Amino acid sequence: MKPVLDFIVEILEGNIIFNSITLLVAILGIFLSVYFYLKSLKKKKPVYTLRTFSLITENIKKVPSLSIKHCDKNISNLSITRIAFWNNGKETIDKKDIAKKSPIKFVIDEGYEILDAEILYCKNHSNDFKISTNKKEVIIKFDYFDNEEGIILQIYHTGNKNKNFYISGSIKSVKQIINLNDISYFESKLLWLIDKFDINKVRRFTKKVYAIQLVILSLLLPIAYVSQYIPAIKKYSESGNFSFVFFTIILFFSFLFISIGFRRLKKPTPKGFEIFYDEI
Repeated sequence: MKPVLDFIVEILEGNIIFNSITLLVAILGIFLSVYFYLKSLKKKKPVYTLRTFSLITENIKKVPSLSIKHCDKNISNLSITRIAFWNNGKETIDKKDIAKKSPIKFVIDEGYEILDAEILYCKNHSNDFKISTNKKEVIIKFDYFDNEEGIILQIYHTGNKNKNFYISGSIKSVKQIINLNDISYFESKLLWLIDKFDINKVRRFTKKVYAIQLVILSLLLPIAYVSQYIPAIKKYSESGNFSFVFFTIILFFSFLFISIGFRRLKKPTPKGFEIFYDEI
């Protein structure tokens, strides 16, 4: 046991903080190089996100003298769903990429109806987005759309949940059209992985990352306590310098809180889609 401790102490000898920063920067540099390389690859990445506003609920039935009609038909609830749909990739999505027998469309679940729909916002009118609507689906047609170009749909319907809608359709070289409501912010930054793997595999990967973070957090504090008995670290503490472990804790917590704050502030939609977040 003693030779092992001696080996650890020997490693910790020297300028611990400088060496740890150098190692951390090197590892981070490798990770960022791979990340930005993969992110820069030209791919089609159609994504969407939804918000539903409930205007009238089933409770209206409690008022016998009140009825809401649409085209002379009574409805017991009414909601508005906004859907932001755009190309999150670097490669242009062209109308020729859409399978003729499987057009892009938003479909409402059984038991609910689409009452009306409109294009609330189009980032680039040259895209020539058009929609056609029936009681069950909103079909989207377009000429093309580039990176961060797309539309915001506003759909009036019965039902009151985001999950009442799902997307259908096939795009050449695209495995799936990602619903950003179903993934975390961290997962949304890994869309280049989702292109290669099933979304469930990516979700399991992110859960492992969160688990590793918790394990590191649970280990850092006891390690910080024990580190005061390691001569090399104790020497730095007594001289007024931060210990290696204490510095690592600060760095880790800083990264964690910055990422949480950025997640709260960052909106997943592209610039220009601010109307998506307006209240009804």
